[in-house]
Amino acid sequence: MADQGKIAEVAQLVSAVGGLAWPAIVVTALYLARGRLLELLNSLIDKIKSSTELKFGSVELKGPLLNSHGDVIKGGDESFDVIPAAAIDVEDRKSIYADLQGFMLVHTIKPVRPIQYVNEKVIFDVSIYLHSHSGKGRLNDIKSVSYFLGDHFGKSEHGSKWKVSSANHQFALSVQAYGTFLCVAEIEFQDESKSRTYRYIDTEMMPVYGELKSLEG
Repeated sequence: MADQGKIAEVAQLVSAVGGLAWPAIVVTALYLARGRLLELLNSLIDKIKSSTELKFGSVELKGPLLNSHGDVIKGGDESFDVIPAAAIDVEDRKSIYADLQGFMLVHTIKPVRPIQYVNEKVIFDVSIYLHSHSGKGRLNDIKSVSYFLGDHFGKSEHGSKWKVSSANHQFALSVQAYGTFLCVAEIEFQDESKSRTYRYIDTEMMPVYGELKSLEG
């Protein structure tokens, strides 16, 4: 009955202020229902804390779950420890960023259209490229990026390497592939220095696309 009363209040408000901007009406409605929204939020948090398996659609989050401050909000009873970090851990992490001059190797995947299979495995369009961490890396500082995908990629005895010298699309290389593989990238900077990094290319995010059968055709 209380909820019905709130709904009636909102209806009267909409009728009275027909010329008021809709965002203001929405804000007012949320304000009136703030108690119920808080109750729902707390209920969701409780479910997350007590859940042993957390899914968003068909994507499952695995292992203990931390919030943005590092507090454990799921899986606190599992066999893992919270260990204080040391100054050397901070410096080692910073040195990784510094060695790569603020660039990280990342990748995206999506199924080819129409859906195709090799050995019952879905073929994906994979794009591998450099990402500037927090905008600290400058693409103009890079001369080229050479990619090595393994000895099965390319026609040479030990496979091939692909050297990308254009900063367009963040020195990206795209390939159609299935299964998993390790990509090794050598970044050559304008000052002639070089750094090597790598990325494991997988299909763990395939559940994002749901049932692939629905994408066929």
